[in-house]
Amino acid sequence: VANHNRASTGTPMDEDSLLQRIVREQGLQPIAKAVVKLYRADRSTWIEQGIGLLVWCADLDGFQYFKALRSDGAILMDEELYENFDQSYGCHKVKHGTHHFHTMEFDYIAGICFANDSDGNNFQQKISIMAPKPPKPKDSKVPPKRGWFGTKSKKEETVQSAVPLGEELQIGMPTNVVHVTHIGWDDSRGFEVRNLPDEWKSL
Repeated sequence: VANHNRASTGTPMDEDSLLQRIVREQGLQPIAKAVVKLYRADRSTWIEQGIGLLVWCADLDGFQYFKALRSDGAILMDEELYENFDQSYGCHKVKHGTHHFHTMEFDYIAGICFANDSDGNNFQQKISIMAPKPPKPKDSKVPPKRGWFGTKSKKEETVQSAVPLGEELQIGMPTNVVHVTHIGWDDSRGFEVRNLPDEWKSL
């Protein structure tokens, strides 16, 4: 493909114009781009799809795409990259020549030969780092603190934290005490009962 950096029509490929059409008009951000020859697997052979500009790009929501256009604007590829895409992406040294052949899986098996092998290396390195990954599992909840009698509530912990370390909790004397009922013994009066409730008298 290094000798085929012109489109099949024989006219020079205007990469900037194609990039504008793919990225700017659709509100996408480019990650990498390269002139490539695209193939599609058909059983035991590869069917050439054409030569065009491949742009790896992302939208504002973080979804990533491989989009490729021929110089005449025909769409060669328009695929969304899925989670763990890097696991289906492969780079293989060809038997004849010095370049590499890149493969990936969508609803079909696609093959890409880069016009410049350095562009292919750039794609391969970025794929392993930047391709979509499944979301990381959320951290497991911190187990609740356990006291002598089970889990402490937030209120209990607040009360406990109000007592300075190294000091014991002090219990004060009762206040506003009113002496209403009296049961007692006096040497001069004998057994004395005052204001005893009726329910107590039946005992």
